[in-house]
Amino acid sequence: MPINRFPWAFLANSAGLSFIIFGILNVIVSARIIYGHLDTPLWDKPPEKLAIYGPYRYCRNPMTLGFLAILLGEGLFFKSIGILIWTVVFLIVSIFLIIKIEEPSLRRKFGKEYDDYFRRTPRWISLNYSYHKQHNYKRNL
Repeated sequence: MPINRFPWAFLANSAGLSFIIFGILNVIVSARIIYGHLDTPLWDKPPEKLAIYGPYRYCRNPMTLGFLAILLGEGLFFKSIGILIWTVVFLIVSIFLIIKIEEPSLRRKFGKEYDDYFRRTPRWISLNYSYHKQHNYKRNL
């Protein structure tokens, strides 16, 4: 059965649309915090205050996670291998830039405050759902 036929097409479209909606909402909320409250979206220019509220409470990079969700959703919705490959490339480049540029910059700027945030908040997602009870992640992706 070709992938464009029901039920596979319906499942891919539904999952894709869900990822797209999640991603758009995540990017909007994250961008409002960065642009509206902290005044900088730049990788190499740390904000004056550390964002630790809103989606930043659950993920250190919610805007990037949102863009990844949008790309993954588009790949599924349009059933496009090209978009899915671009999603992987975007992820690899983002990981490199976050680890090599953003995180050291934030660590220099905020010191212990960032180290504490780094330890309790995952880069992308948490595989330990007891955070609110323990304030400690077992796995930090």
